[in-house]
Amino acid sequence: MRAGGSLAGAAPVKSALRTLDIIEYVVARAGPCVAQEIASALAIPVSSLSYLLATLAERGYLAREGRHYLPGPGLARLSAGRAPSHYSAPLEPINALANHWPALH
Repeated sequence: MRAGGSLAGAAPVKSALRTLDIIEYVVARAGPCVAQEIASALAIPVSSLSYLLATLAERGYLAREGRHYLPGPGLARLSAGRAPSHYSAPLEPINALANHWPALH
């Protein structure tokens, strides 16, 4: 890492980018979504997506209800006041979702 926390010149890790894209997509949705919808919206092969969704659900970042995915309680843990103050603004939408989705309680 360079000074200031920049990874300038470093190649992005595809699975990390996809994981963040999945979380951002599911959080932005007005309701639960199915894997095929996520795969189509993010141009991720369903075979790759299924492993990422399973991992996110296992870790609690997504909740799975049948074939549907929605934000999970792990997202609330990320914003549970343990982050430094300079992280609090980006986590405000997650806090709002934690109060909105029943699966997060």
